[in-house]
Amino acid sequence: MKKYFGLFVLLSLIWAISSCSVKRIVKNETTYADTHKAPEYIKVSYKWPVIKINDKTPGTQSKGGIVITVEILPFIIEKKIKSERKITYCDPEMPGYDIYEVTNTPYFDATPEKIQFKVSVKNNEFLPLKLSDVCYAVILNREHWSFISGNLEKLNEGPILSGFEKEFIIDGPDIHLLSDSRFVYLFLNGVPTSVDNVGNITQKDNFEWYFDCSFVKMESNEQINYSYEPTPVYTEKCPNCNGTGLDPETIECERCGGKGSFVNRFDGKTYKCPECNGTGIVHDVCKTCNGTGVKSYPKSQMPPATNIITWSGWVVKVNTIPSGATIKSMNSKTGQYDIQSCTTPCKIDWFCTDSISCPIIVEYNGQSVQVLPYTADGKELSSITIDFSSGKPIVKKGQKTN
Repeated sequence: MKKYFGLFVLLSLIWAISSCSVKRIVKNETTYADTHKAPEYIKVSYKWPVIKINDKTPGTQSKGGIVITVEILPFIIEKKIKSERKITYCDPEMPGYDIYEVTNTPYFDATPEKIQFKVSVKNNEFLPLKLSDVCYAVILNREHWSFISGNLEKLNEGPILSGFEKEFIIDGPDIHLLSDSRFVYLFLNGVPTSVDNVGNITQKDNFEWYFDCSFVKMESNEQINYSYEPTPVYTEKCPNCNGTGLDPETIECERCGGKGSFVNRFDGKTYKCPECNGTGIVHDVCKTCNGTGVKSYPKSQMPPATNIITWSGWVVKVNTIPSGATIKSMNSKTGQYDIQSCTTPCKIDWFCTDSISCPIIVEYNGQSVQVLPYTADGKELSSITIDFSSGKPIVKKGQKTN
């Protein structure tokens, strides 16, 4: 009798130790500062170019049988965006990516960027008018600015037939050259205005136009916007392990002592060592790449940490009668309850903190109960058991909280 009593005590002790022993796990959840920038409101100043023909020189001029009209095509002010891209803090939720901050700053610019002269030439003579011998020039603040060769080609494409009119759009100087200008002077030198009956030019005249230049200062309320672009971190094959993830240096296999095989002490047979696959040597994990086989070169740094919470716990086996119950446990990252991917009986990693109550929620057939992996007197449990067989949950092992 004493023998069986001793065995009972021993089994009870083993059960108690096994039921209370837990496999502890600890992890830290860090809250990082939000480094994304909000829009910034700014005032953007710009100048609107105004170029008008001077009253001294009318836009339409007639000499002999030639009528020429010149006007400046109007300018359009367009809002444009200047984007600047620079490296910034990484996103803790996107490992393996560098984050670039793009600053989008508005500005205003005039379109077109050059003065554009619209020149209309009407030929009232009875013979075709050739403009190939006519000289063209623009004067800015008494400084000569010649037309580019492309414009001359446009003007000299062909004669203007008698009674017809031809229109040319000619690019002048850039607008920025007008910043200190008081006037623009367009000069057409030696235009044939009269011919005789046999086509000889009997008269040539000059045409000229003065344009007054000014700028109207404008101001607009705008905002600078920020956007963030993830870019995969540059990686390359680890130069130390050549992409294998293993240290190239070999060490003797501890399991077989470098022999590549071992003798089973139960059956006396020799077996190939599974640890080294019969080679007698093994490799440590490559320290350069931590076993990944690739070397990464991230540019972004982690954002500043605002809070660090330490979650501690252990592996808990959840049993139910009958089996097949759903388990919910707290997600340490979100602080919300998540449904576990397994149903009872099932092992889960249970975490909690001193300041938060984190019971395990077990649900079966519409019934729910909250249980902590502790005994009634607060001792830690590596497993809990709930009985749903009566229709209502009864906690057989664990600490009920609701």
